[in-house]
Amino acid sequence: MALPPDSPSQQLEKRPNASKSVVQETSTIPERGQGGEGESDDARPMSSFLPQVNVTNTGLRDIMSVRVWRNHVLWRAGIIEGIASGSLNFVTGLLAATLSTWPRPAVPVGIFFGNAVIVSTLISAVGSATGAHLNPMITIATTLSGHCHPVRAIIYVFCQLVGGVIGGTILRVALGEKLAHEIHNAGCWIEPNGEVNVWQAALIEFVSVFILLFLAYGVGLDPRQAKLFGAKYGPVLVGLIVGVMTSITATIHVGYTGAAMFPGRCFGLAAGIGEFQTSHWVWWIPDILAAAIHGILYKTIPPYMKPYSSQIGSGIGDV
Repeated sequence: MALPPDSPSQQLEKRPNASKSVVQETSTIPERGQGGEGESDDARPMSSFLPQVNVTNTGLRDIMSVRVWRNHVLWRAGIIEGIASGSLNFVTGLLAATLSTWPRPAVPVGIFFGNAVIVSTLISAVGSATGAHLNPMITIATTLSGHCHPVRAIIYVFCQLVGGVIGGTILRVALGEKLAHEIHNAGCWIEPNGEVNVWQAALIEFVSVFILLFLAYGVGLDPRQAKLFGAKYGPVLVGLIVGVMTSITATIHVGYTGAAMFPGRCFGLAAGIGEFQTSHWVWWIPDILAAAIHGILYKTIPPYMKPYSSQIGSGIGDV
C-alpha cells in the first residue's frame, strides 16, 4: 500500500509545538519490514502507516482534527478489525454451541483448545494490518497505557462493535431461532437464579481481565516484549492465555458462562438475538476498570528499566 501523502504521524511532526519524541503504537505482534533499505512502501504492513501517539498531548488534540478522521488507512484498519471481530463472534459462537452438547467435565478442554487456536490464528492473520486488537477491551487498554492513538481507538471500537453485531446476527441465523434463544446465542450469560450473582461475576471478570492484560503485555502488547517473542510466538502465547483464562472460569458455576474478557463479543452475540440482560454491565465496567488500573500501573511501575548511568551505589537508576 502506498504511503498516504499526509499521514497523521507526519502531521504531528510538522506541528511546531509537537514533541519530536513519539511512542510507537503497540501491536499484538511486532511489525516487520518498517524502513528497510531498498524496500518499497507496498511491501510494508498497513499498521506502519497508522498514526503515532505524541508524548506531550497523547493525541487528544487530534480528536478535533478532520484530517485525522478522514485518514483512509485508519478506516481500512478499522474495517479489518470489524471483520475479524465478526469472525471471532461467529466461530466462537459455533464452538460454544457445539460444546453445549458435550459432557460438562470435557467442556473446559474444548474451550481451551478452541479459543487458543481461534484467537492466535486471528491475531496472526490481521496483526500486520491493524495490530490485531479484535477486542474493545484491548483497544481501551492500549489507549489508556499510551500505545494507541485516541482517534484510532474510537474507530476501532466502533468497527469492532458493528462487526460483532453482524457476526452475532449471522450466528443466530445459522443456529436457528429456537436453538439460538435456548443457548442465548452462545453468548455471555448469568442465570438470574443461578449459583453466581452479578457481583461475583463482576469480581471474576475484573480479576480475569487484569491478569489477561498483565500477561498479554508481557508477551506481545508491550513493544519491547513483542520484539523478544517475535511474530511467531506472540500470537500463540496470547491465544494460550485467552484459552486458559476462559476455560478455568467456564464451569465453576452452573448458569454462568465464565469470564468473557471480550465485551465486544458479549455485545455482538446479545444484539444478534436482541437479548440484553440487566447485568450486561458486568461485561463492560470491570473490563474498563481493570484496563484503567493496569494503564496506571504500566505508567507508574513500568515492567522495563533503563540501565544504570553510574556505578551501582552512587544513585538510583533511571526508570
